[in-house]
Amino acid sequence: ASQGLGVYDPKLDTAVTWLISDKGRFGAISSQVDTRGNLWLGTRQGLAVLPAPHELDFLRQNANDYIQLLNLPEAGPEMVIFLKEHQGYLCFGNNIGFGLLDLGSYYDNPGNPRVHFFNTADYLPGGSSEQNAVLVDRKGNIWMGNDQGTIRLALDRLVLDTGAIRLDSLFFLHGRNERSEASNGLLKLPRGQRGLSFFWSSTFDGQLLPNRWLSFRLILASGDTLQQSDYLLKQEVSLGYVPPGEHRLEFTLYKDNQEMEHRTIGLAIPKNLEDTWWFWALISGFLLLAGGSILWLRYTQKRQQQRYELAAERLKREKEALQIQAITSSLNPHFLNNTLHWVQAKVRRDEVASSIIDKLAENIRTVFQRSRNREAFHSLFDEMEMVRNYLSIQHRRFNGRYQFTLPSEEEVMLYRHIMLPLMQILIHAENAVEHGLRNRKGSAFLRIILKDEGPYLKIVVEDDGIGYSNARKKNIGGTRQGERMLNSLHDIFNPRNVRKIISNIEDNIYLDQDSGEGYGTRISILIPKRFNYELETDRGSGSRR
Repeated sequence: ASQGLGVYDPKLDTAVTWLISDKGRFGAISSQVDTRGNLWLGTRQGLAVLPAPHELDFLRQNANDYIQLLNLPEAGPEMVIFLKEHQGYLCFGNNIGFGLLDLGSYYDNPGNPRVHFFNTADYLPGGSSEQNAVLVDRKGNIWMGNDQGTIRLALDRLVLDTGAIRLDSLFFLHGRNERSEASNGLLKLPRGQRGLSFFWSSTFDGQLLPNRWLSFRLILASGDTLQQSDYLLKQEVSLGYVPPGEHRLEFTLYKDNQEMEHRTIGLAIPKNLEDTWWFWALISGFLLLAGGSILWLRYTQKRQQQRYELAAERLKREKEALQIQAITSSLNPHFLNNTLHWVQAKVRRDEVASSIIDKLAENIRTVFQRSRNREAFHSLFDEMEMVRNYLSIQHRRFNGRYQFTLPSEEEVMLYRHIMLPLMQILIHAENAVEHGLRNRKGSAFLRIILKDEGPYLKIVVEDDGIGYSNARKKNIGGTRQGERMLNSLHDIFNPRNVRKIISNIEDNIYLDQDSGEGYGTRISILIPKRFNYELETDRGSGSRR
């Protein structure tokens, strides 16, 4: 299940479960036992396998300790929602397409099995796969359901490409688009040139769709990795400013998850003249002569040009880091401080503190995983997981004082593919608890509602707390840092889209019959079902929508 793993032993008439909240790592959406008796699991992190499950002592061993998650860059860390074994292949589907894993290849080399992946989100018709919508008919055809219809795959007629490819071209651009290639495994840039780009291409393998990618690493002379990418489809890549020194570049070409070619190229970037002591001695000598002033002018112009290039590169890096900056700043310190202080007081005398810490750690892990990937957005499914974790903590914290009503699991699964800014719902839920419910005597509920409004998904966060304006009048509204972060993200992404993210606040939606004062708040957010969150400098195979 999406909440964890479970097993039932009919001989012992005993069931064992490992919930994610009980320090488990995996929750399975789909499963399949192959002909060798191994259990394949479709998890939220991707495709995983539990070898020989019949040999585990489920009463004494945790299945999560033996589950192996496969590294499949082309399929991505997407939720696998159906599995089916047929004719020596494991067919699996996720939010961006479906794949065929060669089981024989996996058992020969579990670290790098051959996987033929078909991207139906960007390159082929079909869209996202539907949960457990897979069937093999009497003729051996595989039928797969998706959000645009059904795909029939005649596996006996499909000729899968297993031919080898290699790097057909790999050259570098520097300076004013000067082109260079490595000679005897070494690329040496001219003095004074620090900006570097590279272009690559592979031999044509007869496939019109991308089934190959490149991984690269730029390793400095110190041994530190300055830049890297494990899944690169874009053929022209800018490395930006590279400091002087003896570095190396490592390139690996993959096709269908198989390593095709590996190249290591030494990168020599000499110091500029102004970085050496003897240059200054020479300048000092010329300054004593008639031509000193001319040389100084040229040097000044060169330094200004370098400052301009560095400033331009710095601006580009800041733009690329904008999403990370927004995400990390969105982690509301009130949520962490209030929760951790409470847990600190409880941990010595209440075992429930362990569960609270797990849910808090899962939310922090989700935020920083997106931060590491430079993504200030994720799916509605992941957002609701964070909200459930947070409200579960608050339910324990306030001893069930408030009633929290959330959309059903069926509603969440219906809209799970829709992307929205990170913590878009969580921040409003937190504000409702901390600044609304806590500050009105008699407050009782917080509810979150999902409504389909054509091209939009409407999200409503409603509470019967003190009210938005009343909280501000009494100076108990907090810093509103989270709301400012969300507004900043909306200002960045909305100009790039026809349909915008729209937020609306309704204040004092209820009336106290005794005092005549209003209370309660309703936040309405319209999220376009198709929305581009990518910046122009983002790397990857295509935009997330």
